[in-house]
Amino acid sequence: MKTLPTICKQVCLSVALLVLGLNPALAEVFFTEQQLIAKLYPDSQLVERPVEIDRALLKDIKRATSARLITDSLKIWEVNKNGELSGWLFNADVLGKHENIRYALAIDSSGQIVDMDIMEYRETHGGDVKNQAWRAQLFGRR
Repeated sequence: MKTLPTICKQVCLSVALLVLGLNPALAEVFFTEQQLIAKLYPDSQLVERPVEIDRALLKDIKRATSARLITDSLKIWEVNKNGELSGWLFNADVLGKHENIRYALAIDSSGQIVDMDIMEYRETHGGDVKNQAWRAQLFGRR
């Protein structure tokens, strides 16, 4: 099983891939936290596990990715189904080309991305991120 700092780095790398593929679109809110949790994990229990990003972890994330985190913490939920750990849900804000993007990644217990959604997209660019087919390119990555 992967460690939480390793998974945090992988999440940020996935976000970097997301930010690099942006095209013109309008800014909008796609999901609230509650809507996203209901969509991704209707039959699971989630336990919030806030993670502060210390300087060492931030340095590792910056070295491993081009993600530009704009917060000093990641919002992480441990996902349990039938009393067993089934994965994590990550929520973070990054700086896109010009504006902030709030995204969420669903990761299984092996560290593989199983779903990804944009929660809030404030850029005036990036219409492709709305399309599930575009976001699906991240699925299966570690």
